[in-house]
Amino acid sequence: NAQTSALWYAQEELGYPVVIKPTNLMHGNHVYLNINSSDEFNKIWSECIEPSGLGALIVEEYLPNTDDYRILVFENGTKATLKRTPPVVTGDGNSTIQELIIKENHRRMNPRNTCLCEIYIGDVEGKRALLEKGHKDTDILPKNEKLVLRYNSNISYGGECENISE
Repeated sequence: NAQTSALWYAQEELGYPVVIKPTNLMHGNHVYLNINSSDEFNKIWSECIEPSGLGALIVEEYLPNTDDYRILVFENGTKATLKRTPPVVTGDGNSTIQELIIKENHRRMNPRNTCLCEIYIGDVEGKRALLEKGHKDTDILPKNEKLVLRYNSNISYGGECENISE
């Protein structure tokens, strides 16, 4: 079956960590990064991939600490290049991670004057990233400590972008 073949490819051909993502341009949805073991691979597959009814998938090597770019070409020929980064909060020594997210979301949306969306960590990928970094959303982040909240830099889940077009 597809899961067995994909797991074999991840283990035998690529080695961990890997990425699983759809081939059908889902706007960054259903992209699972930094999968580090067959147990984690199987859990993501059974909890996220199978229920979603996704078609064809790509399993590829995960390259940590690399930049993420989105290149856009519009119908009128205009081109834009965005550098995207995962969502981050910075500790104040008093607020929980969830409170820091709420504050940052309020800043982004009031007034809403950018394309940034609210940070969302309530899905499997957000919870997994937080847990793997040794945190719960109720933890108080030390002052000035930065915490990357997701592996994915998808703007609709709170990632940030910078226009680097020339």
